[in-house]
Amino acid sequence: MKIADYMKKIIFLPVFFFILLPMAYSVTFDDEMERIYRKNTGDAQEDWDAKIIPVVPDGKGHLLVDTVLNGEVHASLTLDTGSPVLCLTSDIAQRLDLDLDNMKDVGEIMLLNGKHKVAHVNLKSVDLGGVEQENVPAVVFLDNDKTIADAFNDGLLGLSFLKKFNFTLDEKNRELILRKK
Repeated sequence: MKIADYMKKIIFLPVFFFILLPMAYSVTFDDEMERIYRKNTGDAQEDWDAKIIPVVPDGKGHLLVDTVLNGEVHASLTLDTGSPVLCLTSDIAQRLDLDLDNMKDVGEIMLLNGKHKVAHVNLKSVDLGGVEQENVPAVVFLDNDKTIADAFNDGLLGLSFLKKFNFTLDEKNRELILRKK
């Protein structure tokens, strides 16, 4: 056996263990990460088990989630697991072209900061991080009061949307985890 052939075999082993084997593992790992990414981004919407939705602290002790209402209007809603219904400010309702002047189903809702006059509506759709629900009951604050917008941003994401899922709030990692019921 020639020395050159022996050297090739000796060199092959470190190349195999330190370069080729990690590359093969990396491809497998990357494929798994791509599968998880697709599962979380909606490319595999039908197959999802859990969706991780980022939540953002607003500096006032509330957590905000980005939603798309009726397929077109982006809203920053305050996550409120104690609110029985999704609530919207009158500004968001106007952006949704809801006719607030002719609302017939008017009532009041009691929240932590007091009673508010509201109108009941059904949203065509609510999309939260690729998870979409249709025909979601909601209320619109009829008072165009600055304190409502200051307290709730564009509104509250309440149980009329959340109750359709098993959900977990991971405050440490700033995530809302939705699972199918």
